[in-house]
Amino acid sequence: MTNLLATAFVFCIVIYFQGWQVDLPLQSVRQRGLKTSYPIRLFYTSNMPVILHSALVGNVHLISQILFARFPTSRLVRLVGVWKSAGGGRGGGQQVPVAGIVYYLSPPLNGAGILRDPVHLVIYAAFVLASCALLSSMWIEVSGSSTRDVAKSFRDQGLVVAGHRDKAIVHVLQRYIPVAASFGGMCVGLLTILADLLGAIGSGTGMLMAVGTIYGYWEMLKRHVDLEAPAPSRSGDHHPGSGSGLGLGSGSGSGSGSGLGLGSVQASVQPWLGSGSAQGGMMSSLPPFFSGTD
Repeated sequence: MTNLLATAFVFCIVIYFQGWQVDLPLQSVRQRGLKTSYPIRLFYTSNMPVILHSALVGNVHLISQILFARFPTSRLVRLVGVWKSAGGGRGGGQQVPVAGIVYYLSPPLNGAGILRDPVHLVIYAAFVLASCALLSSMWIEVSGSSTRDVAKSFRDQGLVVAGHRDKAIVHVLQRYIPVAASFGGMCVGLLTILADLLGAIGSGTGMLMAVGTIYGYWEMLKRHVDLEAPAPSRSGDHHPGSGSGLGLGSGSGSGSGSGLGLGSVQASVQPWLGSGSAQGGMMSSLPPFFSGTD
């Protein structure tokens, strides 16, 4: 029952933080008066940092276990990690680290372990937060969602930040995207630690993946409902995905009128984890890198 309550609590926290974003106002230099916004979320890279962190730590654990099984008396191997069976018998039960570097890179098993060795929790938390922030910053560079990539896509579509010149796009984005990537990665790592300590069902990484998948499908459903809603009859308004607006709602790059096709901008410059359709697909397998919208 406690695990179920912890899972529900973490689920609600993740959903709450999913809505944190900064809407960057954009305007077209090709069609006067057409405006839209580009959302920069707190979870700019979603839970990709903790997925990469989990893969990194998992490989370190595997190498340490193999080395300890072959050379259990080696000082260097024991410095990396000492492993014992959680069941207490030889070869029985799950192997867990009890000493070495790998021990401090793994989450505490229970509350008694935290009280017995609080330094373990401090080192583990610092490692998770630092690695998630670093991996998130690296991910935007290789995935095509960095400041330069977003600015290039804006220029290709004839968009500028409202109140700024075209040359200032990179400078304006630089104030938001790197901060959202690094700080968002730390927040994802913190939620993972919280899920592990509270005993949520599954691991913290799995919990965040599940929440991200559900939230992504909810966004897809919401977008679909918005697209099917009738367009307002007022002639002076420009609404995404209808009339002569900026075609943001359809995600296809054309809208349903003669707009600029901002859907393609969202598909290419918005982090693939920020859009509902891509977010749902990411959870089953890692996504391909961005191809851009040249």
